[in-house]
Amino acid sequence: MVAMLGAAVFHTQLAERQLEIDQLERQVQEERARFDELRRDRAVLRSPQRIAAEAIALGMVTAETGRFVQVDPMQLAMQLAAAEVIRDDSTRVVAEAGPLDQFRDVKSVSVGQP
Repeated sequence: MVAMLGAAVFHTQLAERQLEIDQLERQVQEERARFDELRRDRAVLRSPQRIAAEAIALGMVTAETGRFVQVDPMQLAMQLAAAEVIRDDSTRVVAEAGPLDQFRDVKSVSVGQP
């Protein structure tokens, strides 16, 4: 009798767990579908055609020439330090100064900051 009661309790718990697993699997599928939708929306928003159309709508025109502007690495480093930029892709600055000079430069533009 106790064994049958134990088996019934076990099967009940097993069925409850299976329902929870099924619900979680549905949620995972829904979130994956949502992720795919968001990824598609992002691709549409970042498409060059849409960006060009938005630029034209704002009154921007295509430049006739293109040229690169040279920026002094020390000025860039000082601006980045003052702006507290943390992203890796914008903090790659090559300077001819030694480590102690670089430290002094950073400290001089970060006075009063922790």
